[in-house]
Amino acid sequence: MRREMSPEKLLQGLDTLPSMRVCVAGDVMLDHYQYGKVQRISPEAPVPVVAVEQEEYRLGGAANVARNTRSLGTGTGLLGCCGDNSGRSRIADLLRNEDIGDGIVTVDGKATIQKTRVIAQGQQVVRIDKEDAEPDVDPKHVLEALLRQMNHSAQVVILSDYGKGFLSREVLGGLRESEFANCRYFIDPKPGNFRDYPSPELITPNRREAELIWGHRMKTEADILSAGDTILKGCGAENVLITLGEEGMVLLEASGSVYKISTQARHVYDVTGAGDTVVAVAGAAMTAGLDALHASALANIAAGIVVEEVGACTVSADQLRDHIQNKDAVFVHKWR
Repeated sequence: MRREMSPEKLLQGLDTLPSMRVCVAGDVMLDHYQYGKVQRISPEAPVPVVAVEQEEYRLGGAANVARNTRSLGTGTGLLGCCGDNSGRSRIADLLRNEDIGDGIVTVDGKATIQKTRVIAQGQQVVRIDKEDAEPDVDPKHVLEALLRQMNHSAQVVILSDYGKGFLSREVLGGLRESEFANCRYFIDPKPGNFRDYPSPELITPNRREAELIWGHRMKTEADILSAGDTILKGCGAENVLITLGEEGMVLLEASGSVYKISTQARHVYDVTGAGDTVVAVAGAAMTAGLDALHASALANIAAGIVVEEVGACTVSADQLRDHIQNKDAVFVHKWR
């Protein structure tokens, strides 16, 4: 069954966003971009030589999720950990510029996670990662900071788990046993922590993460349904939104309803950070009063906008309004 999403309802959710307060917690990274041109091949090895013409730093990982919620107009605080190198000060400056609350724990003797992307003629040539294997941050310290932030009027918590260790089993277990166990959680997961999360209102695995949790490749519609049901029951989620890249998204609700949302992207240049945008927009929209289906449709529109840009980008409420008012209607298909 084909169903058109109500533009009025989508716009109503956007209008409520500035009154929301969001706490984002997870693995914070610094994204470093170097832009240039390739005009020759190196005489030392068969690799392109990139003449760098411009570089910039952006918030990455959980910090990019926070950047996305703040871009929508919500009040946003960020919790994570960084090393004590220059990356920490760059992240602090970026958070200040974006008006995002800085609740980052600095870990002495560790390096801030940094991903350097070299881009030539609009295409990523190579990515260089710098990180310590373990953040070596005290879980009790993390949990105390998180509970303190949640106690200061955060209406929703978004957990952005990149598997780098900030959201450890001790921290997640502490959340489940705390007075905030029934808080509204929205989770971008990593399979290794799947059963440790507090029960989320929405969890947003991508295709690969869903397959790892389910234990099989998803090749058919029936496979997607089976994987989604496994995720729903396994972590006690109210809704599961599986992102499938160019194939769109599938939303499974605990009520048993399942919807396929077709992709909104026109020209895909770079999928970096698209998952951050999905959990940020869907989480903020549901906090603002939209149901899971309309919030997922809004997140799908947002993801379609950001993948048309190079690098991890954000989408503003005004961009979403413009798309809803001036672009094609948004349709979903009910599978079950």
